[in-house]
Amino acid sequence: MSYIATTLEGLEEVTKEETKGKVIARGRIEFEKELFDLTSAKEIYKLIKKIEFKQITDILNNLPELEVKELGILCTRIGTHHFKSVDVQYQMKAYLQAKGYTIDLKKKDPILYIDIVDNTCFFGYLIKKEIYKRNYRIKLVADTVHPLIANAALHLADYKKNDLLVDPFVMDGIIVIEAALQKKGKVFGYGKNLRCAKVNAKIAKIDIEWGDYSLDWLDTKFKKESVKIVTYLPSVSKTKLENQVKTIYKDFFHQAEFIVKKEMVVIVRNKDFLKEYLTAFTLEKEYQTSLGETTYYILALKRTI
Repeated sequence: MSYIATTLEGLEEVTKEETKGKVIARGRIEFEKELFDLTSAKEIYKLIKKIEFKQITDILNNLPELEVKELGILCTRIGTHHFKSVDVQYQMKAYLQAKGYTIDLKKKDPILYIDIVDNTCFFGYLIKKEIYKRNYRIKLVADTVHPLIANAALHLADYKKNDLLVDPFVMDGIIVIEAALQKKGKVFGYGKNLRCAKVNAKIAKIDIEWGDYSLDWLDTKFKKESVKIVTYLPSVSKTKLENQVKTIYKDFFHQAEFIVKKEMVVIVRNKDFLKEYLTAFTLEKEYQTSLGETTYYILALKRTI
């Protein structure tokens, strides 16, 4: 029996390693074991059938034999098509009702999951939906980081037991909470306004050492070459001008050069903006993913001096 985990496009390697599976399409990983508590997935479904198609009628005509007579339908879609996901749902509903099935699009279980990626269609039964919607994410800042991006950053950092992990730009705490939930090393979250982060951490029921210290305090809090940093660096915006961000980056990399043990991972929206600051680090590996029109780069930086 096979299962499919969906994830953000560009982060397939993280889910591949978590499931010990294989990438079969953009954002789609197939695996064999019943691993349903994945931290890197969006949805999980049991695979019934896979087809290649040219038009929507091919999807209807190649429907696999279903185990139940009463079910819901959900369709997701990636790629350029002459139809929308809801078109597939309603045409499939009419098609199945004509064959004697009882279809309720609001039904929660079981759900026929129709997953379309370019010209491939996967049929399955939905097992878990919207796993990425962590229940602790209650108080969020405007430029919050997606949990799957935070999870990928921790994976890229090779976050291990006994590591000291530091996020000096904690915002609403997503990175440090994801780290603390893994129950590996000690986690430190620093920032100017910790209210949202502390609320979320309390809901998550995890232990984080907080501090409202500025960047220039980091080298007084940690020994030389003793920590891993995983953080989402500020971007130029309406509230942060370019010269302000450059000052932040200069101070951050000055501190990182002192306290980072071997490597760190930063999440940025403009990786070219970093180049002038990488005097003590080199880019070792990166993931690139998008949410809407925003592109995120998850960069593993290794110290060179």
